[in-house]
Amino acid sequence: MVVPVALGLLALSLVPITLAGLELVTTRAAPSEVIDRDVGSATMLQVVGNAFDTGLPAGTDAQGRPRRWLALRDGPDRRSMLLVRTPQPADGLRTRDVTARVETDANLVARVTDALAARGAPGPGRGVSAAGLDGRYLVESPGAADPRRLEDPAEIASLPAGTVVEIKLRLTGEGIAACTLDGACDARRIGAGEATWLQRAAGAESTQAVLVETAYPPTVTPVDLVGEQVREPPAVVALLESPAAGTLIGWGRTLEVALLEHDPALPIDRSLAAMGTLVGLGIFLLLARRLPYPVFRHEAAVPRWAGGSDRPATPGVATGRLAVGDGPPVEAAGMAVTFVPGSPPRVVAETPAGQVTLDIPAASAAVSGLERGRLAWLRRSRPAIWLNWYRTDLRVAFETADDRDAAAALLSSVSAPPAPPPAVPKPPPPPPRRAPRARTEDEPPPDFRRPRPRGVR
Repeated sequence: MVVPVALGLLALSLVPITLAGLELVTTRAAPSEVIDRDVGSATMLQVVGNAFDTGLPAGTDAQGRPRRWLALRDGPDRRSMLLVRTPQPADGLRTRDVTARVETDANLVARVTDALAARGAPGPGRGVSAAGLDGRYLVESPGAADPRRLEDPAEIASLPAGTVVEIKLRLTGEGIAACTLDGACDARRIGAGEATWLQRAAGAESTQAVLVETAYPPTVTPVDLVGEQVREPPAVVALLESPAAGTLIGWGRTLEVALLEHDPALPIDRSLAAMGTLVGLGIFLLLARRLPYPVFRHEAAVPRWAGGSDRPATPGVATGRLAVGDGPPVEAAGMAVTFVPGSPPRVVAETPAGQVTLDIPAASAAVSGLERGRLAWLRRSRPAIWLNWYRTDLRVAFETADDRDAAAALLSSVSAPPAPPPAVPKPPPPPPRRAPRARTEDEPPPDFRRPRPRGVR
């Protein structure tokens, strides 16, 4: 029952896996494609863009978590917006993996740190200042090849300039345009998103601060959100009619017919643990069934008196127990044996004490203790025969099925077919009946006499 139960568990796991797969079939799109309705009526969307966190409340989700509104755009220069409701906190949205290149400029790091302090930027709590990295900072380089994985921003202090790294950072939302350091900022150029920005970030699991040069302002967060496209025009209209939303996003063109219901649990399905348990248990049963291997799998009994083999010798590998003379049985594990034809045929085993010849019982015992099948290990199986008689229990594996059949035929020839039983003599035939005598013409007819009753005189 092990195999049916294991296969049943695997089949049962296909149901939630299929449902999860249908749930996770997402359409990857940019905010403009959703706004222009290029995605049609697709339900699950994966939208990649730049998010502006309005901080405005959006009620609670089914789990009671508070949500807030995000405005999603293709870039800082786009006016079209897709509204998103998310329960994820601001730090969760700003924490992401950043691929960047290490650069060294102690003067730039010091000037940016002083400029942020002059503008009242508090920095990452009680963290270590970005100036403590020997003048090193990061230049975000999406798509750079062969990045080196780091766990703490403090590790870049020992890296040479030009090293490409990948690190999980929490952007604090504090930063300035690089052009403000020399007073060469152009408002139109900055508004069109053509400037570079120096933002302060911290490690996801540490308080070490680091400067990151980006192509987007601190008010924008690059996001990759997965959620359900929901049609709720009243909710969008109610938001846009509020004074706060009019000030923050009233200048943009907002999609009113639909919004994105962000689910931070996607694409990780909540039932992943249950599906993994079913699949793991099914695989475990299939593997556990093979743990006591090698085991013998019966195929067919060797036919009686199959006759000998014309091969000179047939090698095999034996596992089990064999009797050697009158001494105790010898345990065999991977023991080489050879089936040698002759009169009578012999089975020679290579024991630790040397070569020994097995005592093969004659008559019908040899045939009754011989069976044909396969010897299976954890990852493979080989043709085999099972020798089983008094004090001997061997499973012998062979390279090919022909070798197995030759050895089986050789052992079957040890016992001769029994003599036919003696014929039973036939009973003698009954004597022939004499024909009645013919009566002559002058002979009187016989007299009919009534038979005398028994006991009457």
